Amino acid sequence: MNFGTTVDWIATSIADTHYQIRQFRQRIQGAFGYMSFDASTLPIRVVANVEKQIVESYFPTVVGTLVANPEVFLAWAEKLEEALAVLASAN
Repeated sequence: MNFGTTVDWIATSIADTHYQIRQFRQRIQGAFGYMSFDASTLPIRVVANVEKQIVESYFPTVVGTLVANPEVFLAWAEKLEEALAVLASAN
């Protein structure tokens, strides 16, 4: 995942977060099939910002391009879904 600049966090709208989840799963499962993963080990912290109605993802270090095992992206998708559920319940 290339960010085009160095970042230590990103924020996505609700619509973009849905798209991100869908793309992560389609691409990973299309290339590797269904894989097991443990979302509790995800080094990316995902936060539902209820006030701004966005999802924030914080990386453990500054990155310009994120390269990781496929399981990381599947775990990230799961955490993004959890954040979307928090935003939905707040409305």
